[in-house]
Amino acid sequence: MYTVKWTVLQYVIIRPACSVAGIICEAFNILCSSGPYSVYFANVYLEVIDFVSISIALYGLLLFYGLTKDELHGRRPLAKFLSIKLIVMFTFYQSFVFDTLAGRVIKSTQYWTATNIADGLNALAICVEMVFFSLLMMWAYTWNEYKAEGAPKTSIWRPLWDSINFTDFIVEIFGSLKFFLGCHSGRRSDAAIVNNYKSMDFGQAFGVDGKYPADMVSTNDKPSAIRPRASYDEEIRLAPYPYSDARNAGSRSPMVL
Repeated sequence: MYTVKWTVLQYVIIRPACSVAGIICEAFNILCSSGPYSVYFANVYLEVIDFVSISIALYGLLLFYGLTKDELHGRRPLAKFLSIKLIVMFTFYQSFVFDTLAGRVIKSTQYWTATNIADGLNALAICVEMVFFSLLMMWAYTWNEYKAEGAPKTSIWRPLWDSINFTDFIVEIFGSLKFFLGCHSGRRSDAAIVNNYKSMDFGQAFGVDGKYPADMVSTNDKPSAIRPRASYDEEIRLAPYPYSDARNAGSRSPMVL
């Protein structure tokens, strides 16, 4: 699961890095982002890196969906997955196709360059597609699923802050690197998790079924790599598993992420 996580996290690092590299290349006049792809300019190489990175991220998300779809049964997991990822992934691949066709299949005219036409076709296609994507998203993410009877309405400020708060990326990158470094150095608690992955299901691997293999119990009762992290003061359940530590199986409380 930590490897699957990194298939997505790598894009969080590579995509901004490509943007910074593009700005530098533009300053030295070697980017050439407005013309057909050419091996003599940096744009084609940055696009290839971006293409490979986003493809790996999509593959990791597909794996994650396969691992969690049973836990999310009844919550339209496939519709939720597609409504978000198709907007990002499909439009990216579509843009890549139009850029590739520019100057080859898409020809310039008296008033428009091939790049202008390709960009215009891509923008027109996105405008039409977003109508259908928005309808899909409204159906997939119905607010009725999250309505709690008797609970006060959620303020707009907490969700707004969550949407612009990027500290989760930093926490996840640091935590995952710590996990891999721990395995590489042979630390028992982290290395044992990897050794037990093949015989563990999702709930066992992340400690949400109330059971830990004996090899994974550290001196702090729970291995640090799978200790649950609180999300403000809200009780968010990943799956309908009760939670308890390995030494007190009789005391159960909900798993809080």
